[in-house]
Amino acid sequence: MLHVPHQPSNLARTGLLLSIIVFGLSLYANLSYLFRDQPDMLALFPPFIKGVNLNHNTHLGAEYYFIARSIASGKGFSNPFQIESGPTAWMPPLYCYLLALLILIGGSKLIVAGMVVFLKDVVLVAVGLLVYVAASKTTTRLRPWCAVLVYIIMLLTYFRWFFQITHDEWVLLFFVSSLFWLSSSMWSAPWGEKKSVLWGVLGGLSFLASPIAGFGWCVTTLALALRWRRLRLVFISGAICAALCLPWVIRNYRVFHEVIVIKSNLFFDLYTSNYETPDGLHREEHVLRHHPVWTASRAGAPDCLAAGEAAFIELYRQ
Repeated sequence: MLHVPHQPSNLARTGLLLSIIVFGLSLYANLSYLFRDQPDMLALFPPFIKGVNLNHNTHLGAEYYFIARSIASGKGFSNPFQIESGPTAWMPPLYCYLLALLILIGGSKLIVAGMVVFLKDVVLVAVGLLVYVAASKTTTRLRPWCAVLVYIIMLLTYFRWFFQITHDEWVLLFFVSSLFWLSSSMWSAPWGEKKSVLWGVLGGLSFLASPIAGFGWCVTTLALALRWRRLRLVFISGAICAALCLPWVIRNYRVFHEVIVIKSNLFFDLYTSNYETPDGLHREEHVLRHHPVWTASRAGAPDCLAAGEAAFIELYRQ
């Protein structure tokens, strides 16, 4: 089990250091907004090229944000492509509803982006502390701060994704880290009904946040079941997880007349990754040129969504 180390002062110092680094890097990245009219100054920020500003912290996940905007305006879970395309299951629901709440609280997109950046920074600090705690319990020759150093290097390596764009990567990181933290305590000792309930709630929220996080929960649950063979408690977790996800599945069936467990765009993703690009690799510039979230509202764009999302997805299924 990942208990807090016996040296609380070391944990506090690590938290302070992580906070200074993460919030400092975030502040540095967002200073580029002050120089949008000074192209030469943009060379001070990654990728350090004059006139190139890769700070997209008002991106907010594109489809996530547009769906959230529809929810906040009373139009329901719909319109992921900046046009009136109707009901959707294009994205997982949890982050959309979180953004909708932030829109209702903050109003402007810039304020919402600021709140998301702050939440992301908090998650990055918390994950760094989790790395420290895990390393303090598992490493023998290396000090825990070595693992934290690797974590910081990782943040710098993926600087754009962690500090220059707001998508769902921080939400996924939060749930994967939460699954790791809770499952580690359940792996080290038999657990009771309270942890079964908590594990089930975490599983349901993980599914509603991302199919990948939900799949991780399923694999981990199977491993825990094989280790302890406490089938009644596993059933409790599974039942709670299913109960949280079932309303979303029922809603999708009523709207689209087919079973859509979490999101509907699987065949679109498969098509765009494995057919439209020669080597099957995802490239941001390709997405910006061809993705319907950016092209559907343009003048002269094909009216591919006129028949609704189900028909649109069927084209990519075929």
